[in-house]
Amino acid sequence: MKKILSILSTAALMCTGISNVIACEPNKQKEKKVISNKNKNKPIIVNKRINYINQGKNEKNVIKKIKRSVNFEKEFNFYKKSQKSIINFDKIKSKIISFFNDNYDNNYFIVDNGLYLLRKKENKIIKINNINSSNIWYIDFDSKNNMYFAMYSVLLGSDGGEVYVLKNGETTAQKINGINERIFNITIDNKNNVYFDSSNGLYILKNGETTVFLCESLKKYGFYKKTLGFDNYNNLYFSTLNSTYILKSNVDIPSKINNLTSDVISFAVYENNNIYFGTNNGPFVLKQGKTTVTKINEIKFLNKNDKVNYFLFDKKYIYIGCLYQTYILDYNYKIIKLLPNSHCYSYDNNGKIYFGSGRGIYKFNPNTMKYQKIKINKNNNLYDSDAEIMYIYYNNNNDSIYFKEYTRQSINFYKINNNDISEKIENFNKLFF
Repeated sequence: MKKILSILSTAALMCTGISNVIACEPNKQKEKKVISNKNKNKPIIVNKRINYINQGKNEKNVIKKIKRSVNFEKEFNFYKKSQKSIINFDKIKSKIISFFNDNYDNNYFIVDNGLYLLRKKENKIIKINNINSSNIWYIDFDSKNNMYFAMYSVLLGSDGGEVYVLKNGETTAQKINGINERIFNITIDNKNNVYFDSSNGLYILKNGETTVFLCESLKKYGFYKKTLGFDNYNNLYFSTLNSTYILKSNVDIPSKINNLTSDVISFAVYENNNIYFGTNNGPFVLKQGKTTVTKINEIKFLNKNDKVNYFLFDKKYIYIGCLYQTYILDYNYKIIKLLPNSHCYSYDNNGKIYFGSGRGIYKFNPNTMKYQKIKINKNNNLYDSDAEIMYIYYNNNNDSIYFKEYTRQSINFYKINNNDISEKIENFNKLFF
């Protein structure tokens, strides 16, 4: 299972008064704990979301983001093993569509008729009240382990939707008032204020409130597109159709970021609150305190359809994964090494990085700066995969890397052995992620 550890305060933006939340009255909340990088060999990854990666040792906003995986149970089917160990597993009558964990490693199941919880200590399945379908999307947890998610329903029309909160320790989800349309992202800041992106604009739920409000004032800056994320000072970054803005936590009016008109695909915050934007026109960096981005000109796109998929940082290097090439740069933005393209990655306890590309998976050693293609063992014959690798998982329990390969004929699952040879998993339901 992939955790995405994935994106992404409060009266309206036009209201007056000093604000510790985005454009709203004071709201004193405790800061979230800083999670340090205990293994110094690993790349620094603190906050991972669908649309951006927020990284750096000064990061205070540590929230788990879940990327729903449709038909996940059909692909993995591993909970058959749990039928014997969970006391009342037969309470789930319909197909398991997806599953995920909260901040305390309690398991949740999305099934045809709703949402179920398996508490780690009790080992019993509990049905979550008020949720009676599988149309659950954009799940996000705040620092108190409260879960926010969106739901769609044909009863609400093609554009209709609702948002809910399941508070930590409770088994009844509560509808959040004020949203009756589909949303396409949920983001939580380090004050536990929740932001909902929609086609109609940005909705905000202030910490402790039960009703959202729509930020009408943002509309005058152009068609609202999406929330990108927050920096270490709780400043909000968002994009419109052709511009990107920063809304500082103590002001009511956003400021346009100069020289950034391309579509922002990936977003990262690193040391000293430097902000990185990945676009379809290359990578850009916004230095702390500046209002104009600088393009990292050393990276030359190989194709007009190229784009920046992600940023990854370690003590020495920046890894920028693009559609046609992966670049390794030092912090003066000098290119140190070029690798094949990549759109996903994972790493093991020794700091080795595994990159998934459109033509197989390869392993990179930052200490030797060498990489190798991971070979597949099929009937005692070794060959290179030229298929697309969409997901890579590191299982901390057995210190193993798993990956998922797409071919024209099938979807295959593999485990990489200690000799860097991957073996196909024929009976994947016996594994527990």
